[in-house]
Amino acid sequence: MVCYQSIVLSIGKRLGVILLVLLISNQYALSQFIYYDDSDSTDWGIIDQMVESARQMRDSLQDLGYTAETFTIHSVAGKKWMSIDGRLDVLEWRDNHWYNLYKGTYHGYNYNSEIFTFNGKLFAFRGYGFWREHGEVIEFLPAKGEWEIIPESKVLPFGIGYLMDSTYLIHADNCYEVSLIQQKVTPVSCQYSIHDEVPHGREYNFEDFILIASILEDGSHYPLIDKSSGFVYLSRRQPFKDLRIQKG
Repeated sequence: MVCYQSIVLSIGKRLGVILLVLLISNQYALSQFIYYDDSDSTDWGIIDQMVESARQMRDSLQDLGYTAETFTIHSVAGKKWMSIDGRLDVLEWRDNHWYNLYKGTYHGYNYNSEIFTFNGKLFAFRGYGFWREHGEVIEFLPAKGEWEIIPESKVLPFGIGYLMDSTYLIHADNCYEVSLIQQKVTPVSCQYSIHDEVPHGREYNFEDFILIASILEDGSHYPLIDKSSGFVYLSRRQPFKDLRIQKG
């Protein structure tokens, strides 16, 4: 038996972006399928086909002993690409099937990565594995079928990141601006370090804010990042103690 729980949120009205989240469970594990659409028109029949095909891929990976909890479908330059948390695969939807564009064999240190699109390109920030975590920003090159690291990002720590115009802003032990056009990293001032909360909490990424629900035993607050200003508000935990994703 397959159970569908769907949530549809309208975000980024200027770009007309639609975010669809499907939580799908069967005899395997609970998985999250996220679909971003950059247009007003959505063919729900095609979405059903993409999600069903992704679910079958999830089950196949599970049979091989690999747990894949999050599948994200992006609109990139008019095409539908899908990423899988913990892997570097980039799959393209063509002729009712997913085709893997990634030609490499490396899949390490990529859990909990933040994958995003900019200017018709696919990027990923941060990741962790068994031995280490990192804050590198990488770009997928479809002509090569490989990911390429923005060189100056090799020294960045694991943190929270979000896209503002052509700059990717990172909050960690310090704050950093990553120019995706010039591929330059610039440290900027921060009024609060959130490095300790990041590996120990759940992120809730909204259109204008990011809430970090820290689970540190001694944590007495939840950092709330204002994306437009970069300001970090510190809230007491009590208002968010019953925070849940509701059916919609």
